Amino acid sequence: MRSKELLLAVKAHISEHLKTYSEINLNVFIHNLPVQEVSDSESLFPFVILRFDEQELNGEYTESTLVFALGVNDDSSQENAGLLLAEICDALTAVFYNNRITGTFFETKLPIKIKQAEPEKKWNEYHFSSMELTFSHNTLPPRPLGGEYENEGNIL
Repeated sequence: MRSKELLLAVKAHISEHLKTYSEINLNVFIHNLPVQEVSDSESLFPFVILRFDEQELNGEYTESTLVFALGVNDDSSQENAGLLLAEICDALTAVFYNNRITGTFFETKLPIKIKQAEPEKKWNEYHFSSMELTFSHNTLPPRPLGGEYENEGNIL
C-alpha cells in the first residue's frame, strides 16, 4: 500500500532537507548500490541505501518500516570514519524528526532506531551502520460496513 511512493518520497525528503543539518554530500540509493567498476567505488561514499523492511495494516493506518543502510569510507583514520558516520546519523535523525511529514502524507513515527554494525576483523576505513524508521500513512479508503453500500461484497 504505497510502498513505492514511500521509498521515492523518503529519497526526495533526504535530498531536500539534508543540507539544513549537514554539509555532507550523501548518495542516496534505493535497495542496493549501483553496479560500477571497483575503481569508481570510492565515489559512492558516503551513502545511504533505503530498503523496505515490513508493513503492518492497522485499521485505517498503515505502518511501513524502512531500514537505512549507511556506509562511509575514510582512509585517513578509523576515528574520522566513525565521526563521519555519527554525523550522518545525527543529520538523518534531524531530517526526519524535525520534518515529520514526508511526501505530503507519510508521517515519521518515533522512536528512530540507530544500530552500529558489528565490526569485522578486516575492517579498516569502511564503517557501516543502520537506521530503522517507521512511517504511518492512511490506507486505502475504508470499506463501508452494513448494507449502506450497494456494491458491498462485489469485487470492483
